[in-house]
Amino acid sequence: MLMQYLKYYKNIISLNYSNCFGWKTKRKLIVFESDDWGAVRMPSKYVYDNLLDKGIPLDKDPFSKFDSLASSDDLTALFEVLSSVKDSHGNHPIITANTLMANPDFNKIKKDNFNNYYFEIFTDTLKSKLNHANSFKVMRQGSVPCMC
Repeated sequence: MLMQYLKYYKNIISLNYSNCFGWKTKRKLIVFESDDWGAVRMPSKYVYDNLLDKGIPLDKDPFSKFDSLASSDDLTALFEVLSSVKDSHGNHPIITANTLMANPDFNKIKKDNFNNYYFEIFTDTLKSKLNHANSFKVMRQGSVPCMC
């Protein structure tokens, strides 16, 4: 039993040790990071309700309950909120929206009788959806070049 505890704590220490040499600051920061932008997870409220009615417990899964493609209007509203506030130095908040690169190409997968997987780049997914054709353009207008 003692060996299990030692192994556990050794693992925790080694994971945190690797972070000791990273970037440091004394400033107080809040980091907004969001992933899987551009992912087709839940296409609409209609589909969500339909699946719930069929007994699929999507309401227990936050990813299925709240995650869908961001429309141009969604992005514009988000950027308006972010632009409406500033920190004590006059800086607006910045969100890091990590974008998925591809989604399943459901039509090709179905056409191939579900025997193979096909994908489409996420910008093509956006272009094919109602109210999403300009989402990537709006996303780029609201973004800041990476200073990595």
